[in-house]
Amino acid sequence: MKLLIYIFSTLFFSATAFSQSLNTSVVGQVKYNTSLNDIWGYTDQQGNDYAIVGLRTGVSFVKVEEDTSYEVDFKPGINSIWRDMKTYQNYAYVTNEKGQGLAIFDLSALPDSARLVKRDVSNFTQAHNISIADGYAYIAGYNADSGGALILDLADPENPTVAGRSTFSYYHDVFVQNNILYGSAGNRSSLVILDIQDKQAPVMLAEIPFPIEGGYSHNVWATEDGNYAMTTEETIGFSVKMWDISNLNNPKLLDEYLASPGWLAHNVIIKGNYAYLSHYSHGVRILDISNPEDIDLVGYYDTFPGDPSGYDGCWGVFPFSSSGYIYASDQSTGFHAIDFTGRQKSRFRALALDAQTNAPIAQADITLNGQALTTKTDGQGKFNLGFTEPGNYSLSFRKSGYDTVSINLTLDAGQAEFRKIMLNPVTVSVQQSDPKIPASFQLHANYPNPFNAGTVISYDLPQAEHVSLRIFDTLGKEVAVLVNQVQTPGTHRITWNGNTRNGQNAASGVYLYTLKAGKFKSSNKMLMIR
Repeated sequence: MKLLIYIFSTLFFSATAFSQSLNTSVVGQVKYNTSLNDIWGYTDQQGNDYAIVGLRTGVSFVKVEEDTSYEVDFKPGINSIWRDMKTYQNYAYVTNEKGQGLAIFDLSALPDSARLVKRDVSNFTQAHNISIADGYAYIAGYNADSGGALILDLADPENPTVAGRSTFSYYHDVFVQNNILYGSAGNRSSLVILDIQDKQAPVMLAEIPFPIEGGYSHNVWATEDGNYAMTTEETIGFSVKMWDISNLNNPKLLDEYLASPGWLAHNVIIKGNYAYLSHYSHGVRILDISNPEDIDLVGYYDTFPGDPSGYDGCWGVFPFSSSGYIYASDQSTGFHAIDFTGRQKSRFRALALDAQTNAPIAQADITLNGQALTTKTDGQGKFNLGFTEPGNYSLSFRKSGYDTVSINLTLDAGQAEFRKIMLNPVTVSVQQSDPKIPASFQLHANYPNPFNAGTVISYDLPQAEHVSLRIFDTLGKEVAVLVNQVQTPGTHRITWNGNTRNGQNAASGVYLYTLKAGKFKSSNKMLMIR
């Protein structure tokens, strides 16, 4: 689904065929003999990067270096399929859905060890998720208050205290920034947005229902400016959605992504102009969201080598390391440190118009680097292309009844370019006034010559042939195409109004008009005086 303001036909182009990776490479991996769940990261005061890896049997602490990764500590815990973790200062906070409450780890002694401060059960024993922002921890899906959001003050990082709670709904996951809580409301199949400046009295700002019933509001992340949010539904065949939430009285679904129909996305995290998806059996997917109305895949790494199957594969992703590496946790293949080129997609927008009437031309065929594309101009003559690689590209626009227009593009990474494509009608006027079949091919002198407003070119065809009648300047540059089609035998007359193929007025001067009909070819000169 594409709900675009100015473009309705979208194509993403990549010279890279499907493989295990696109614009990514693995720089480190750690394998485990148990299943993994979520993942987060930590950077110490010396700039050393660590991954905090959730395992079914506990938490693994991994040192991530430029060309290798290795476990430096492991802390066992209650056996749980679900673990989630976030960091604040030099502490890691870990939740799970089986028991033992909130596990707090002091990371200041890494890489030697991670110290278990305590397992705090004073406020809850089980929870699905945790988010940390501005000195507060937000516990989602905990075993009290119908699984709402519990707000903990981290002023004393080793002894969190309750600052407030939201009991409007069960929250499977929450994301918080600038005192706004974005809640994934589970079976309500909606996104809930709260003002939490007053932690003891959250204020409902909006509830945005998802457009298709049967999904599950699973996870949410907002852009830094708070104008957009992405949601996942962890339901087979349900897409990752991009929302415009700049006006909460009128939220808009802008675009959607799913690697393929019937596939399953898990979680999304936004950093800058990119969204990072843990896409289960299809690994890590990286989307360029610099244009929220046209999100596109610009990188991926398939962490799961097996056949695509439901809930196997990549569980979590973390894109905030100081090195720029992306951390991914795959349930069966372990921890992956992934390098991404960070290249933004270049974009080209086009508007195809009739050179004489300025009317939009719909359903024009497009050829890219000599290969026909399946996408055509839309009903308004508009077209949008995305490119993963900067470089030189050639495009041609074709429409029955019009001359083909070819252009060349040179695009840098992240560059956006717009052009009007003016298609000239194949003929201005054709008259076959002489019913007698000519005895031979002949190109007649144009009349008048010299001319100002227009001139008539006539020619004889003794048999049906494919005819090309083109105008060139004295340097040999093609100016206009008047005929490019098969014509019947007879005498034909064409009027040239002095316009170029782009609909502009040709300059005064000498021009050549060249007729090709089968093997016949002839040219004459004419003079236009403006």
